[in-house]
Amino acid sequence: MKRITAILLTALMLCAALSACHINININQPTQAVDATDAPAAVSATQAPATEAETEAPVGTLKDYVKDAMSSTVTLSDGKDHVYRYPELMLTSPDAIAINTEIADRFFKDIPTNEEDAINLTKLDYEAYLNGTTLSLVTTVGYNGGNTYGVAYNIDVQTGKRMYNDAVASAYGLDYDAALTKLKDALTEEYDEKWSTLQGNEKERAKTFTDDNLKAAILYIDGEGDLMALAETYAAVGGGHFIMQVEVD
Repeated sequence: MKRITAILLTALMLCAALSACHINININQPTQAVDATDAPAAVSATQAPATEAETEAPVGTLKDYVKDAMSSTVTLSDGKDHVYRYPELMLTSPDAIAINTEIADRFFKDIPTNEEDAINLTKLDYEAYLNGTTLSLVTTVGYNGGNTYGVAYNIDVQTGKRMYNDAVASAYGLDYDAALTKLKDALTEEYDEKWSTLQGNEKERAKTFTDDNLKAAILYIDGEGDLMALAETYAAVGGGHFIMQVEVD
């Protein structure tokens, strides 16, 4: 009897404890309502999630792209130093390598190493300009007797692609045909200002303004951001052949 009573008492105490600790969990209970002002904005199905803005690689400065390929200093008997140099692109694209080869083939033989050569060659130098991603190299050379020559190259430093006249005009914001018209006007003004008084110059002047010669002029953008052209001109004076740098626009 005592054993039964003890068992009953234990059972009653266990029931009481379970009643005191009971937690009602309803898996279908709705979550607490969220105020509409606190809810995150809905994303349209056509709206892509915001991503970090893409940025182009920094362009850098001229020293990142150009260096002296060859430089020579010759001291003349009068004590004056004459410096001769031509450029090399530091880009490694096929077009950059081709440009470097063309420049070296054209000017390597002209680098003076003694006074006699320096007397015959009055100038060999270059200028480099960087506008946006357009890099322009302009190399000019002058010979004793008056003849001067030059060549310009343009390349996009981000793509490594060589830029010809149409691409240079476009980078400047001008149609090539419009640039060609402006070039003819500008070259005419500068040519006549310089050589309008020359006698017997009609043939050389006509040669300067042929369509082929005008189209052979090389456009580039200078350090002031102006559209320029390196144009060949002819005149009945000196050596008869002169390179002229003309502001197109």
